[in-house]
Amino acid sequence: VKREPPAPDKAIEQIQLALKIAPRNGHALRHLIEAYALKKDVRGAESTFNQLKAADPSNDGISKLETMIADLKAGRPITIPKE
Repeated sequence: VKREPPAPDKAIEQIQLALKIAPRNGHALRHLIEAYALKKDVRGAESTFNQLKAADPSNDGISKLETMIADLKAGRPITIPKE
């Protein structure tokens, strides 16, 4: 996700493989949301965001990701939050 240039399709593929091993991994879920956002895939980002909130409700990135998804839905430019 953080590569230059970004490769969201490859990131999604790799993160989904990691999530098969550890489906509640908050770090991986967070990066999957970012990858979907880079693709402008609101449905994927929102669905994964809901998984993250269920799996890791105390994740420190939730508020930033929520803002990013709102920007995505509104058609505004998004910023990938720093870790």
